[in-house]
This record gives sequence, structure tokens and C-alpha cells, in this order.
Amino acid sequence: MLGPVLEKNTSITSLDFHSNNIGDEGMKVLGPVLEKNTSITSLNLCDNNIWDEGMKVLGPVLEKNAVITSLDLGINEIEDEGMKVIGRVLEKNTSINSLGLYFNNIGDEGMKVLKPVLEKNTSISSLHLGGNKIGDEGMKVIQTILNRNKV
Repeated sequence: MLGPVLEKNTSITSLDFHSNNIGDEGMKVLGPVLEKNTSITSLNLCDNNIWDEGMKVLGPVLEKNAVITSLDLGINEIEDEGMKVIGRVLEKNTSINSLGLYFNNIGDEGMKVLKPVLEKNTSISSLHLGGNKIGDEGMKVIQTILNRNKV
């Protein structure tokens, strides 16, 4: 029921689904809606039990969507495979400038995916990674990214 409304709506610019247990199945419904909507600039999917499978649905949508500038995927179950999807999104989508990935299950391998992407995509001005499983190797990636703009 919500799908057709959001597909045609041009006045809603912020969509907050925080803590709704959308899950991977719900992403199959929401993904196509977001692909057709051209007004939503802020999307909050925090705390929705989204795993890597849900990211595989959302990823292709976000690759094409040049409207969303703020994306909150915090407090989900995104792991390193989901980070590969996010990496592909950020390779193609330079409209996202704020990305929340806090309290997921992202480890060093997931951070390695982000390194080449964030070295090229300089549109990200806010990246929230707290509460993940980032170790020494992942911190080296973060250090490299932060040093890229060092004068």
C-alpha cells in the first residue's frame, strides 16, 4: 500500500523507518519504491534487521539514485559482504555525503572494500562506523583515507 504512494509522491524529502524490523524481505518491497521516487534525500533505515541479502536489494537502487544525500544503515546486521555492495554503490553514486554504518558487523575485510572507493569518491563528508568489528587492518584503511587530504 505504501509503495504506490511513495513512488508518485514528490513532497516527502525525508523518510525515517528507524526501528521497524523491515528486514531483508521488506527491502524487496522498499527497493523498487526508492528506485522510482525522486524526492527523498534523507533515508533512515537504522535498526531494521537488514542483513547482507537486504543490501543486495538496496544496492542496485542506490547505484542509480542520485537524489539521496543522507543514508543511515546503522544498527543492522551488515557484514563484509554487505560492504561489498556499499562499495559498488559508492563507486557509482556521488550524491551520498552522509553515511551511517554504526553498530553493524563490519570487519577489516569490509573496510578494505571501502579504501579504493573512498579514495575516489570524495563526496562523503560524514562516515559513522562506531560499534563494528574493525581491527588493526581496518584502522590502517581509515588512516589512509584520512591522510589523503593531508597537506
